[in-house]
This record gives sequence, structure tokens and C-alpha cells, in this order.
Amino acid sequence: MPMYCPSCGREQADNHSACEACGLIFSKYAQAHPLPVLHPEDDRPKRIDRNAASWEGVSPEMTAKIKAMGKNTASVTYFSAKPTHLFIGAGLFALFTAYCLWGAFSFINAQSAMGVVTSWQSRTTHSSGHANSIAVPIIEFPLPGGQTQSSYATGSGFTSLLPAIGQSVRVYYKANAPYDIRINTFFDLWGRVFINAFFTALFVIAGFAALRVKQTK
Repeated sequence: MPMYCPSCGREQADNHSACEACGLIFSKYAQAHPLPVLHPEDDRPKRIDRNAASWEGVSPEMTAKIKAMGKNTASVTYFSAKPTHLFIGAGLFALFTAYCLWGAFSFINAQSAMGVVTSWQSRTTHSSGHANSIAVPIIEFPLPGGQTQSSYATGSGFTSLLPAIGQSVRVYYKANAPYDIRINTFFDLWGRVFINAFFTALFVIAGFAALRVKQTK
């Protein structure tokens, strides 16, 4: 392995006691600059006092910045998404909320009638590429012309909260589409509205939190 002069950096032969270029005597240099002696405990990781004003070899200003980064680690982890994307998501959910709200009011302001739950029927829905079977109530109710209509509820899907077979319920339907009905229950009329409103608020809060984390960086 080649040896270099610690003063001028020139490569030296192994048997030389002094530098050929600058004349530095290696033995004297070694006496004036002894190598540090390492003890076994020096190899162990040292415990850092987190409450200290500054750490060894680190300026107080840099210590304060490192501590601040440690406090914001959880915030950065949970709000690593861009605020713009979160606000776009909030806007989309707000549109869904407005659409569901319009749909709920359109049924309430349409026709209504008292019907009877005649049976429950299995209905297959598709979500995220998966087929799910749910039980929906079949309700029979009279139409203005004296005819009867038998339809299943197509509301929020909270059918487990709906009445039993043989029970009378009030249904809402549109005159031009009597097969599409809503039962006069909170979840069947307003379930989709509140679900989308919840996610809208969630994305808005996450967006402002991410914006605050971004500003503190």
C-alpha cells in the first residue's frame, strides 16, 4: 500500500524516513500528532440527551431544527399527500354530496304512498370488481290510477334497519318512474348525503393539515 506525506501529499517509498519533496521527518510528525487510542466502550453508540440545549459537534441552531423535525415526523407521515390532491378529492365528494342531496329532495317533493313490505329479495351489486349480495325489501303500494306497483328500495343500502315483512311503510317515488322508490327512513333518504358529506369534511381537514405541514418545512 503506498504511503503519502501528511504535509505535501506526495507518495513515498516504504523505507524513507523523511519526505523527498518537503523534508518532513515522519517520526517527529508521529510524535507531534499521535493517533487516538480507541477503547471498546468508544465503539458503543452514545446516548443522546434530547433535552440538551446542543449536542456534541452540533450547533444549537441545528439541534433546534433536528428537534423540530422530530416533532413533525408524525404529521409529515400522515399528511405526506399534496394539499392540492386532497382539496380536489374534497371537491369531488362535495359534488357527490350535492348530487345525492338533489336526489333526496327530488323524491321528497315527488309522489308518496303507503305500502306494505311483501318479501325480501337477494340483490347483487358490483363494487370494485367484486359482486356482493344484499337483501332488499319488496314493497307493494297503490298508484293514482288504481293500479299497484311492486318495487324494491334503491336507497342507501341500509336495509338491515328497514321494517319487517307485513309492516306498512311510506314510500316516495317519481310519477314517471314508480319502480324507483325510497322508503321514509333516515338512512334510505339521507344516508348517501351524510356519507359523502363526511368524506368531504375529512378531505378538507386533511388538506388544511397538509398545507400547514408544508408551510412549516
